[in-house]
Amino acid sequence: MSQSNINNSLSFDHIEIPSDLSSPRSSDYEIDSGMLNDFNILANEMTNEEKINNNIEKNKDKLIIDINISEDGNKKVLGRKKKGEDNSKSHHTKFSDDNTRRKIKRILMSELQDFINQKIEEIYGDDIGEGMIKKRLMKLCQKQISNASIEYNQKFLNKILKDIFSEKVTGRVTNFSLDRNKEIVEELINDECKERGNYFKGLFNVTFLDCLKYFRGDDDINIEYIKGLNKFSDIKGNFEEKEGKDFTKHFSLYLKNYEKIIINKKPRKCQK
Repeated sequence: MSQSNINNSLSFDHIEIPSDLSSPRSSDYEIDSGMLNDFNILANEMTNEEKINNNIEKNKDKLIIDINISEDGNKKVLGRKKKGEDNSKSHHTKFSDDNTRRKIKRILMSELQDFINQKIEEIYGDDIGEGMIKKRLMKLCQKQISNASIEYNQKFLNKILKDIFSEKVTGRVTNFSLDRNKEIVEELINDECKERGNYFKGLFNVTFLDCLKYFRGDDDINIEYIKGLNKFSDIKGNFEEKEGKDFTKHFSLYLKNYEKIIINKKPRKCQK
């Protein structure tokens, strides 16, 4: 098998292939003899990660090697996928645990950003500024949303809005520094007007978990600082129209039990 045929017929999901398959790391994977030969060829012919990345998604019907890594860190090679074979059990879909978790964070953080910007406009009115000095939160870098680590998401539950929205903005924003949101947050909470400053101090001290509970409509959450934030019930109609009834039911149930699911999961053990 030539190098070009190998590169064009492989898709690698979730892992980096060790450069030396005789190393202890390779023992983590259960590989049959046929697949071991394929991996040995790769070890000899692929010398860096760039070669793999440049050929992802090409000619998937020839050979797909999918490593399924569970939450507890166990790895399982699912093997070759034959053309026309039903491999639905191994598919990573929007119903998957990590993708649902990301979607909940993405929607809630988007609603929070819109809400905060709306409050800034209401409170400051004509004093909000224009152009480069306008008080307005910009879209954040997606690392807080994309991080699917259980330990990270457990800690994220108690992260306050000040820390969440002080993260760097997306690189697509070119007219401002990456710390623009952090500058805006500091300006809001340190406003010389005590009434405005005190409100934003209270708002930015609310935790992600409290916002989550408010968003899903928990009866015991009555936080004045986020009163007016959209709840899921407010956007459910549009959500269902876009995502479908089945996913909406799945999403609603996951949202209802979000922190229980996160807290009960065991973080992966770090590999030495």
